[in-house]
Amino acid sequence: MRLRRSRTPQPDPSSSTDPRSIAAAVDAVARGSAQNHRLVVFESMSGRQYSDSPRAIYEELVRQDVDATAVWSVRRGATDFPAGVRTVARRSPEWIEALGTATAWVDNQGFPRWLRKPERVHYLQTWHGTPLKVMGWNDSTVAGLEASSRQELQAVYDRWDAVTAPSEYFVETIVDAFDAKAEVLRVGTPRNDVLVRGHSADDIARRRRDLGLNDHVTTILFAPTRTADPAVSRGRWAAASTLATPRTQVLYRGHYSDAPVAADAGSRVTDVSHIPDMADLLVVADVLVTDYSSSMFDFALTDRPIVLFQPDQAAYLGDRGAYFDIREFAPGPIATTTDDLKGLAGSAADWDGEWAPRRAEYRDRFGQYETGRAAERVVREYLAPLLAGAST
Repeated sequence: MRLRRSRTPQPDPSSSTDPRSIAAAVDAVARGSAQNHRLVVFESMSGRQYSDSPRAIYEELVRQDVDATAVWSVRRGATDFPAGVRTVARRSPEWIEALGTATAWVDNQGFPRWLRKPERVHYLQTWHGTPLKVMGWNDSTVAGLEASSRQELQAVYDRWDAVTAPSEYFVETIVDAFDAKAEVLRVGTPRNDVLVRGHSADDIARRRRDLGLNDHVTTILFAPTRTADPAVSRGRWAAASTLATPRTQVLYRGHYSDAPVAADAGSRVTDVSHIPDMADLLVVADVLVTDYSSSMFDFALTDRPIVLFQPDQAAYLGDRGAYFDIREFAPGPIATTTDDLKGLAGSAADWDGEWAPRRAEYRDRFGQYETGRAAERVVREYLAPLLAGAST
């Protein structure tokens, strides 16, 4: 695979730059320039990270030695990209050229809404998790938008040409919620391949050393979903702090869009929110503590204990809505107080066995297509033929 040396991401142009002008520039490039039949543009979390399913697909593209040229779309501040990975800054001239001449875009959330996809480009959407919370047109707030706003939003989803799916539940929620007409690739979620296959003992040991973990105590990963309330973030950090004991070590991974939590000096909790790829943390965790995050569906693939911490359960579920009642169908016990959480997370070995059948139900329902070969199949069955076909 042809790769250029990485570039330092350039800042976005001034915020006064008109998105419509940039969109028109991409259109002009697509109309007036020859297509690069080997070019794939990757983006993760709206250009914030080198992570998730786009990362897994990119690395598989390299592993299979596909004749392709890859660039990553990044936004200001996204600097943690490996050497050898070529990046182009959002809104830059290089970004406009790449989007307008590429054969494929690979994403897990969404390129800017105002960006029109050239007809000749194939857009592969990998999405960033199985939903518990209602999404898209299933959300009454979104469904209640004015007609013009609904039309603009639907145009965003209509850009997708294909979407990866881990289960029929995903198809019935995400795909249907966005009224997507994309081809559904029932191959699993590329980012979850590592959770299904697992890592070698040596690799796990190396990862644990890099995080400064003790091999002789239980590792608890505390990974809540997003919140716009700093007080909630502080409360979550405080709850995580109660889990650290001589027999446990705690990693705290805040949502990428949340403001950083100011850790107390001397805290026994390690803040790993700066690590972009959740899979790198899930593979070393012995126990997951989350709330409503899609990480519960991912971690169930490892068949390790999961605790749900939901002190705001009634308000959260009542306000946003969910596709099913998590209180009736959970992958592990639910704690609604910090004391309950401390007791459950610290005694996972005592109750783990009784929850194994429920985790199996989760894998069957939410991960039925997860075989550990999603990235391999996406590259071999979708991207490689697409690139080969485009050049003929």
